[in-house]
Amino acid sequence: MSALPQVFPFNSGLAGLHLSADQFLAIGETLERYEVARGVVMPMSRPTMRHQALSLQLLEQLLEYRRTSTAVIFHEIDWRLDDQTVYSPDIICFRPGRSPTLGTYLREIPDLVIEILSPGNKAFDFTEKKDDYERAGVAEYWAID
Repeated sequence: MSALPQVFPFNSGLAGLHLSADQFLAIGETLERYEVARGVVMPMSRPTMRHQALSLQLLEQLLEYRRTSTAVIFHEIDWRLDDQTVYSPDIICFRPGRSPTLGTYLREIPDLVIEILSPGNKAFDFTEKKDDYERAGVAEYWAID
């Protein structure tokens, strides 16, 4: 018996489609990475080695803090901000005492959102996403450049 998936959703053609957050999330896991902004599905590039190294360093520090607190930390998880927006920030944190509902994606507003900027997404993350996070009620947003 093979462990390979029976369906290969390569080039599934989602990029550019107009979908609500619920329609997008109903698709489930794909082999490609996507986000939805204002109802439009956007492809995301794979993180570089530098990006992953920075992410790991940040996660190590946050996990050290979590060892002595009840903080909750997620890495690259889908977050449904509203009916037309699903982002997958590099790191999401909830302060001690706040614990989101565990499911297939995040619905609650995190206390801290961290994005590691890449040349291809820097302008979007630093403007549109920042504004969307603020509108959603995120207390703190870190853009690591």
